[in-house]
Amino acid sequence: MRSDLIIRELPIVKQVFPYKVLPQKSPSQFYSHYHDDVFEILLVQQGSAEFRIGGQRLTAVPGDIFLINEGEIHEGGTLDDGAEYCAFLFDRTRIVHSHVAQSDYAASLTEPLSVPVHLRPADAHYEPVAALLHRIADEYDRKETGFEVVIQSYITVLITMLARLYASPGRSGQGEAAGKRKLEKLKEVLTFVETHYREKLTIERAAQVANMSSHHFCRVFRAAVGRTFMEYVHLLRINKAEELIRDTDWPMTTIAEEVGICDVNYFGRLFRKYKRCSPAQLRKHRYAGQPPG
Repeated sequence: MRSDLIIRELPIVKQVFPYKVLPQKSPSQFYSHYHDDVFEILLVQQGSAEFRIGGQRLTAVPGDIFLINEGEIHEGGTLDDGAEYCAFLFDRTRIVHSHVAQSDYAASLTEPLSVPVHLRPADAHYEPVAALLHRIADEYDRKETGFEVVIQSYITVLITMLARLYASPGRSGQGEAAGKRKLEKLKEVLTFVETHYREKLTIERAAQVANMSSHHFCRVFRAAVGRTFMEYVHLLRINKAEELIRDTDWPMTTIAEEVGICDVNYFGRLFRKYKRCSPAQLRKHRYAGQPPG
């Protein structure tokens, strides 16, 4: 999953069928983003992967399922060469209303969900959810006549199943409103970083964007994103640099400066920390179709 899936993502709003099925093979990485109106499910099929969802760092093995609510900040990717997973993204409201637009049941199927982030094969409710995901993936792979309609039907069943299993018990109005305000502030910070990553970024500057004290901002950011603010900035810059290394012949000094890192030696150290290879090694292997090793 390329890093064009970043920050505020609305990938399916204008599609005829309001869903996406995205098979992913290693190497596949995406960094922190969210979907306002899109529910996402990840199904790990081979190898291992790591995801950060709502601040939780989660290691994935084959068969694991991850449920990501609308608006939830998440990132992650594969950990080994043979890893594969499939992402299922769908707009619950559009799908439900396409079937029951005039029905009182529509609202009950699109209410906020209190889903477990991580479903393992031994967990309750795993089997019916996994069975539907495999059917969807199979239809997508075969692409026989009318597969889009069949997939939307399966997703409608999946939405109904999730509503039955994980209807949110609700929070106090005051607590829910406060939580939403914090999340919206953090989303403003993510957008700010995406726009200004070439500039000098500090915790103090980000805290001002979020209208929080520096100490409170650090605590809230780490709880929501799963890493410190500066770790997030470093990773975003290195991901941007990785794209430039793959897509251009620019010198490393130019690439480092383009992503906001003025010291090329420090850039090299950061790159090795997050990508487990040097920038030069990545460029050497960019045409080989294999990750550097």
